[in-house]
Amino acid sequence: MGKQAMGIMASNIEVRVDSLRYDLVYPQRPMVQTKTIDFMNLHKLPAGTNAIIAVMSFSGYDIEDAVILNKASLNRGFGRCVVNRCEEISYKRYTYCDKTDRLSKPTINISRVWIPNDPNNNAERSLDLDGLALPGSRVEPNRGILALKFSPKDTRPKTSMNSRPSPSSLPSSLSSSSSSSSSSSSSSSTSSAEKSLPTTAPVSEYYRTNLQWSHDNPAFVQRVICTNNEKNNLTVKVLLREHRIPELGDKFSSRHGQKGVCGLIVNQEDMPFSDQGVYPDLVMNPHGFPSRMTVGKIIELLTGKAGILHVNIHTYMYMFISIML
Repeated sequence: MGKQAMGIMASNIEVRVDSLRYDLVYPQRPMVQTKTIDFMNLHKLPAGTNAIIAVMSFSGYDIEDAVILNKASLNRGFGRCVVNRCEEISYKRYTYCDKTDRLSKPTINISRVWIPNDPNNNAERSLDLDGLALPGSRVEPNRGILALKFSPKDTRPKTSMNSRPSPSSLPSSLSSSSSSSSSSSSSSSTSSAEKSLPTTAPVSEYYRTNLQWSHDNPAFVQRVICTNNEKNNLTVKVLLREHRIPELGDKFSSRHGQKGVCGLIVNQEDMPFSDQGVYPDLVMNPHGFPSRMTVGKIIELLTGKAGILHVNIHTYMYMFISIML
């Protein structure tokens, strides 16, 4: 449940290395609980936020299970999450040609300052002196480099003149014919044989295969891990975090499974309010109750309001409990 919904999925999220994880910035303990929540200690790993909901028809952007959000609530952190990603790159060893992928230093002067019209400097601005991303640095979208990698252009097997078969290892007929032909034109055959042998590329012939951030939003480097994989090759894992604010099209759901997308974000001064000046965080259309037949959600709304008025968290909430509203 903690992995499907946005919340805290485990107590060791600071040391976990997940390929993709969504963490809620401000998770809260629910106002209305059940025996199952208390027995399984689900309230210690919350996966949601207590919201003030207005059940009413407001404009035409709340039909078909759509919801309307308060912009001031979003600015205060309602529904804000952190997307954690892990980018990985390996440095191979080419044993048949005695070459390896190289981790080199940046080719530019790192100043941590944005330079206009200089994409190379801006792309490598998040790198440290060792060629890896610096923890805490900002990575630019679609072009930020996380780790430098130089791969050899030519990875063919290494051969030399000594690998040719000797005349003694050949049959007698071939040996005599080869000796006679070599005596007649020794210089020309030697030059042609040298031209036919494959040569290895120089050490300087490398090309870039960097690990690059290819997402549309900027991110921040959380941690850099250097380890070895199953083939004993150097592997670099870069953990990044990306902050997101709810926007149009994001899906929201209650604990009763009634889900809907955000249809409109309204300023607080344009939202409906009560006689006490309370503005809702979310506006829900009342036509979602008869079709979904979620009676438990109505009871949860009433019980949650009673808990706020009495400053009490209602544990063991079920249909046979009596509450003084």
